[in-house]
Amino acid sequence: MKKFFFLFMAVIAMAACSDDGGTESGGSNGGGNSGGQTSQATLSVSATAVNFATEGGEQSITIDSSAKWTASLVNNRADAWCSIDSSSGNAGSSTLTITATANDTPDERTASVVVKSGSLSKTINVSQKQKDALTVTSSKFEVDAEGGEVVVEVKANIDFEYAIDDAA
Repeated sequence: MKKFFFLFMAVIAMAACSDDGGTESGGSNGGGNSGGQTSQATLSVSATAVNFATEGGEQSITIDSSAKWTASLVNNRADAWCSIDSSSGNAGSSTLTITATANDTPDERTASVVVKSGSLSKTINVSQKQKDALTVTSSKFEVDAEGGEVVVEVKANIDFEYAIDDAA
């Protein structure tokens, strides 16, 4: 009977030492780390905002993820001027390159790149400066011999000065 008792205790001791941390989602505290045997998913990006000059160019973002990730340009209108070199990557450290073409419009442009890994998500805001512009409604105005007033409409996205010639 003593042999049976010692054998029974040995089986219990072995079962108590088995690795059961991988089958539970956390301890009794509602989801902590179970003895360091499970890990939380991670996702980080080296920058959450990218700014391009009018000329455009490329900028690289480092993505660190504990699982596979995907990236997408979420603004459909931005497809014409902004692109990414990869739509997915593996766990670990990866580089995502964002490219912008030259902006020859008088408007600033914006886009968003969303990086997802599992349930985690990071947004990279992309912006590009506008082309400096100064326009007037007409380059030539005619005035009667008696004189008169001329209204010149100026549209500009830069600071400007004007001067009227004394002879005018």
